[in-house]
Amino acid sequence: MGQAGDGQVLQQVLESIVERVAESESEAAVEGVIEHFERLYRNPLDINSASVEELEQLQILSMFQVESLLEYRKSTGNILSAAELELVNGYTPQVVAMLRPFIFFGDGTGPKTKGNARGGISKLLLKGWWKDTPDNEKYIGLPYYTQLKYRWELPRKIQTGFLLEKDAGEKVCGKGMLPFGDFSSFHLNMKNIRLGKGIKILDIILGDYTVRCGQGLAVWNAFSLGRGDAPSAAYKSNAGVLPYTSSDENRFFRGAAVALKKEYGGFREAGATLFISRKNVDARVEEGKYTSLPKDGLHNTQSLAQTRKRLGELVYGGSLSIRNPKFKGSLNYIGYGYNAHNGRRVTEKNKYQMYDGQYGNVSADLAAVLGRFRCFAEIGVDYGGAVALLCGAVTKVGDWEVSGILRNYPKDYIAPYSGAYSSTNSCSNQRGISVNGYSRIGKVGISLGAEADLQMYKILGRLEGAGNGANWNARFYTKYEPQDNSFKLGIKGIYGVKVCRWLQLKARGECVYLTPASFAQVGQQASFAQVGQRMAEYGVAAGADAVVLIFGGKAKVVTRGVWYNTTHWNTRLYIYENDLPSTYVSTLLHGCGIKWYALVTFDIGKSCTVYVKGDGEPKIKLGLEMRFF
Repeated sequence: MGQAGDGQVLQQVLESIVERVAESESEAAVEGVIEHFERLYRNPLDINSASVEELEQLQILSMFQVESLLEYRKSTGNILSAAELELVNGYTPQVVAMLRPFIFFGDGTGPKTKGNARGGISKLLLKGWWKDTPDNEKYIGLPYYTQLKYRWELPRKIQTGFLLEKDAGEKVCGKGMLPFGDFSSFHLNMKNIRLGKGIKILDIILGDYTVRCGQGLAVWNAFSLGRGDAPSAAYKSNAGVLPYTSSDENRFFRGAAVALKKEYGGFREAGATLFISRKNVDARVEEGKYTSLPKDGLHNTQSLAQTRKRLGELVYGGSLSIRNPKFKGSLNYIGYGYNAHNGRRVTEKNKYQMYDGQYGNVSADLAAVLGRFRCFAEIGVDYGGAVALLCGAVTKVGDWEVSGILRNYPKDYIAPYSGAYSSTNSCSNQRGISVNGYSRIGKVGISLGAEADLQMYKILGRLEGAGNGANWNARFYTKYEPQDNSFKLGIKGIYGVKVCRWLQLKARGECVYLTPASFAQVGQQASFAQVGQRMAEYGVAAGADAVVLIFGGKAKVVTRGVWYNTTHWNTRLYIYENDLPSTYVSTLLHGCGIKWYALVTFDIGKSCTVYVKGDGEPKIKLGLEMRFF
């Protein structure tokens, strides 16, 4: 498969994964997912020499598919082609097609060439658009958004890059700003440095970075695919440090980090990670105390501009780990604090999450393969003595891959940089269980899941299939919240077909039904119409997509139209759509109307792509992507 073909498959992989993680992750997290797979696309794995850890870090294969591949390599030898890979147990044509952009077969052909440019590869992204001033606000800067991102990479050796971003209404320059950027980010990442005697520096990062330790009870400020419906995603395996390349102004550390390992032979190794971060964050500071910590990164009004980088933050920590093919363990620590005292008003919602001065977390993480089970657990403790616990297992029962997770996060467990499995945006005030299963019956993949904790009960299901130029998936979800006796049911489906080499069509629909209160809560004296209105609220959406390739694929037009009708805010719907390079955006559907967009991309030579997007707001977005080899 050529590079152009791989690029189309990459886009399909990203769309599929974005659909799965969009509901549980932020747009910035989705941007991190895209960066992860684009990084794999630039640095594909040799499928015949990749280690267990490298295969797991693909975030595509289950633990059973990894083990099946290792057994095949051991008994049969090197895999020579994609057709042979389909012969490995558990590797359907759909799985191989998803893997293909990220692997090569060690024969000097295929995607390997993307990572062998002697002078390195570099990429420049530029995007922007105009946005009108809201009626109730007064912008202090020009009403346009711009982002400039550059990255240079010598694959598996060194990477550096920077980002400059200005939200609509923010000033172009000022105190503490670089020209043309209210937010700036930089990183220098040196990789795979051998020191002798089996010691290897995996990463040294100066600038902005993210840290992932254990299962995330102490520190995990990177994206995670663990909230998807794949059972293997329940176990987090890709610990370490990564350069930060996204545009979120909060989800990163700034300073220095190093990760290294000592190899002992027989796939046994010990590892260590150390990091320190010092940066200023947004805050409202009054008389030496901070009263709020805004997280949206906007500074486009006088009031918001006064919160920009007012509070100093110090974060430090590390991790020690040991590993062999059947066992992994780590001890993790993070400390953090601000250079001002906490002056926030205490309420019932935040009183358990208040801390002052220096605070921190310690956790111990264990994982082991016991027969057909991969078991994992982590226990975390904060400075106040609160103890959080997570444990789980992944196994295979017949043709089903199954995972289960138990978690107990107390109200007073404080861990602001955690990222463990959670049904909310934090690892506190939860006690619950989650179960997921996946199997294939013929060409149809089936996912089932259930989740329960103190606040809600949830059941999920998904069917997906592909064949004869068509692919489809259907998903349902139910959610019951005992506190207000509300029940929510949602169904969504997508059907896509490749009409010919230059045309792809896709139909999509979604419906959500909400009963926010019982009859008793509505009131015995209410009329039948009032009860019906209170008891039945819904949201529906239906749409169609078209992808048209022009001039032999040098130009592409992506269009979508969606009709929607949502009767209540709690029945609002979100739909993710293609956007400017390396980005997907979430569009809110509330009320009644039609949403549409059209995105045109055009390749100028082999190293430049122009993006133009229009939508119904109205707004025109412009993007430029340049690649240098």
